[in-house]
Amino acid sequence: MSQVPPDEVGAIERGVAESAAAALEYLAGLLRSKADLDRVLDGYLETRRLLSRTFKVLVERRLGSPTSIMKSARDRVAAVMRSQYGTVVPEDLLRVRPYGELHTLLLAYMHSFAGKAVPGTKLRIISGDQVHTERRLRELRDLGFHIQASVVAGEHQYVLVTTEQDLDDAARVQLRHNIKGSRALSASQKKQLLEILRDP
Repeated sequence: MSQVPPDEVGAIERGVAESAAAALEYLAGLLRSKADLDRVLDGYLETRRLLSRTFKVLVERRLGSPTSIMKSARDRVAAVMRSQYGTVVPEDLLRVRPYGELHTLLLAYMHSFAGKAVPGTKLRIISGDQVHTERRLRELRDLGFHIQASVVAGEHQYVLVTTEQDLDDAARVQLRHNIKGSRALSASQKKQLLEILRDP
C-alpha cells in the first residue's frame, strides 16, 4: 500500500468505477431480460465481488499512508517492550507480532474516524467483504488501542476511542503471547516469565 501519485490515483479510481458501473449494468440487463434464476444469482454474486474490490481499492487510495500508521504503532510497543523487559526477557521474545494488510487498512480507517462510531457493515465493505473483518479489528486491541464494541438497532458498531495507545498493556499482551508460544522455553521458564508480566 505504497503512495501513488495523484494523477495515477485518479486513473485507478476511474478504472474501478467504470468496472463497477459495467457490472451493475450487466446485472440490470439480466434482470430486465428475465433470465433464469441461476444466471441472475451468478450475476449478482459477481457484481457483489467486483463492488467489494472496487470499494477496497478506493479506500486504500484515499487513506493516505496506512502502512506508516501501523509501523509507528508497532514500533512504539516494541520500544516499551525493550525498555521495560529487555533485561529480564530473552531478546527473541521482544518482538511485536506481525499484522497483515487487513489489520493495517482497518487501523488507518479507524484512525481517521477516531471517537466516532463505525458500523461493522462499513468495515466489511472497506475490507472487500472479508469474513473475519471485525475479528481483525478487535485484534488491534493487542497493540494497546481502546476499541469499544456495541450493538445499535441490531448493527454492530465500533469506536476507536482515542488514537493514543496503552503501551504498557500492549507490551505485556505481546510478550505474554510470545512466551506462551515459545518452543525454546520449558514450562517452568514460561511460568517464571509470565509471573513478571502480571498486571501491576
